[in-house]
Amino acid sequence: MSQPAAGTKITTRHYQALCGLALTAIFLLQIQDNGPEPMHIVLFVVGAAGIALRSRLLSPPLVLIILATTHLLDQHQSNQLFNPDFRSVRFLAPNDVFLCMAVLTYVIAHYRLFTLRFGVLPGKERPRSEESLNAVELAALIFPVPLSVLAAELAALLLKLQWELLGLPQRWKQLVVLMWVVIVVMFVAGHLFRFWRRLQMTRPLALLALQDILWNETRDDQRRIARWIVWRRQKGP
Repeated sequence: MSQPAAGTKITTRHYQALCGLALTAIFLLQIQDNGPEPMHIVLFVVGAAGIALRSRLLSPPLVLIILATTHLLDQHQSNQLFNPDFRSVRFLAPNDVFLCMAVLTYVIAHYRLFTLRFGVLPGKERPRSEESLNAVELAALIFPVPLSVLAAELAALLLKLQWELLGLPQRWKQLVVLMWVVIVVMFVAGHLFRFWRRLQMTRPLALLALQDILWNETRDDQRRIARWIVWRRQKGP
């Protein structure tokens, strides 16, 4: 059986390079849209430190908070927070699409780095082994990004549409629709995750899970039968 070439081995450096490229793209796109600002430099420094250093504090949500703060300040200065119709809908604007793709790529790749450094779950000290990395996993990270960005653009376009909903203002209509979409997506994703987890079970784990379900569904009947057996034994023959 032939061994894979040594050059095709995926390591932590591949994810660090991917995070670095995505962070550089975010920085350049931010400068192109709004010019150089202190928040952009802070974003780049914090993101680069999170890539290079093994620290739980320098996590992807921190970079997202800084990025969101930058955009909120920009919208506040443009008076767009309180006037949703101030600017026309920018559907599939190149800078917006590239920025979304860069941010999503950075977050996913940085969380992969977290699994290699600290483990998958909080409090789990054993990190993921580099031996489990492969080129298919890296490709599966990159290719769904454009589709996810396109879905987000379509969702933003739908939220901008004007329709009647219980006579609510536009902002409240957007909030209600967004909440329902999030609830439905989380409900479906939760069931799909549970179904996938059951598919990954080994035979002993599946039998144990079925025994737990059987006990939960029939424990009252089993207790009643056990009491009858004890009562009959106490009565004697």
